Amino acid sequence: MSPFGGEVLEGHYEAFGQPVACVGDQARCDLHGMTRIAEGTSVAIMDGRLVALHGYECDCGCTLVSSLAASFMVVAP
Repeated sequence: MSPFGGEVLEGHYEAFGQPVACVGDQARCDLHGMTRIAEGTSVAIMDGRLVALHGYECDCGCTLVSSLAASFMVVAP
């Protein structure tokens, strides 16, 4: 998490062996403590929940930093 560090504690399914986080999943911010993911994209939904992407915010105002080497999105025609 940026700019203070931390980690996402929950995730659903996997992409390249990493859990995919969604709105409402718990995270721990090194400055603010326990928080939840506040933003997600309506382009990707898992189990009715918006998927969180790199740069999206948590309730504490910090932003997510992707653990994947590159972010990508597949959009069906």
